[in-house]
Amino acid sequence: IYLQGGTTEHTHGITSTLLSTLAVRSGHIRDSLLLRRAEQDVRARLEAEAGAVGDGVTAAHTA
Repeated sequence: IYLQGGTTEHTHGITSTLLSTLAVRSGHIRDSLLLRRAEQDVRARLEAEAGAVGDGVTAAHTA
């Protein structure tokens, strides 16, 4: 969960409501989301490759 703006002032101070920091924080949020998506893509690709290798080995042993 990403919160930005006045809802975080009580925990992050007055600077959380400053408009000048919104672009920087938005960039951090974007980077975090893109990194998480890339990690999920890599994990899915590795799992798919592991499944393909497993299928190939099984097929070779049964032939």
